[in-house]
Amino acid sequence: MLMAVHFEPHTEAPVHVHDEEQITLVVEGELEFEIDGEVRQLTPGMVAVVPANVSHGARTKDGACLEFDVFNPPRQALLDLASDARRRASE
Repeated sequence: MLMAVHFEPHTEAPVHVHDEEQITLVVEGELEFEIDGEVRQLTPGMVAVVPANVSHGARTKDGACLEFDVFNPPRQALLDLASDARRRASE
């Protein structure tokens, strides 16, 4: 599953855990990315790999950021949200 994520400046994705492996690629801007308590600054072209069931989160500072997330296997919770949104849009 591939997902594009745009973070506005001063946006946070709180630390969380999920069953799927995640690979994050920063395309534009900068992203402060935390994996299992270790914080690193990601810039365009940099990748972070998050094993399944490992805590992680991200935040932007003064600038926006565009990144792509790949989940393996696909995140069922996100698929369910997309399905619900399509259903509501067709009502």
